[in-house]
Amino acid sequence: MDSSFKRKKEKGQSTVEFLLSFTLVLGFVFSFLSLALTFTNGYLLHYGTFMASRAYMVFDDDSDDPSLVDSRARQWASQAFDQYNLDLLIESFSELNFNAPSDPSFQTSSTNLYTGVWTEVIQAFVFPGVAESLGINLRSESFLGREPTRSECFRQVCESMDELGVDGCINHVTVADNGC
Repeated sequence: MDSSFKRKKEKGQSTVEFLLSFTLVLGFVFSFLSLALTFTNGYLLHYGTFMASRAYMVFDDDSDDPSLVDSRARQWASQAFDQYNLDLLIESFSELNFNAPSDPSFQTSSTNLYTGVWTEVIQAFVFPGVAESLGINLRSESFLGREPTRSECFRQVCESMDELGVDGCINHVTVADNGC
């Protein structure tokens, strides 16, 4: 009699245990997938930033005005970055930012030591069963350095030769190799 009474009380226990463990495992799987998507978006963001920095670094259109070259290089880098359509994947995507030699803040501030591009987004990370999502701050920086343009090199060589007392704009002579 006692054994039949115990069986009636334990009826459905395996179903309840299965549902609890299945819910827990499913929560872990969705947490892992959410984390994987967050990291994938971060990698894609970093790759797009790197490619924009490369485009910004090598752009030169033989213009005589270095400030025009810099603004065109920014447009070229922004076009390279926009090819990745990150605004479709990341909701809080803002814009591409530049640390450029032509910026007035670059020349006066000690914080802008490098030239290049950077961007920052907040990626939502959702834990299953939790009502609020966490915001993970993703910042991608790519400071490769900006090569001097041909017009900047020509101006620098002219100024160097003028300081030495030789007319540098007539005689094309490289005094020091600084990338020019």
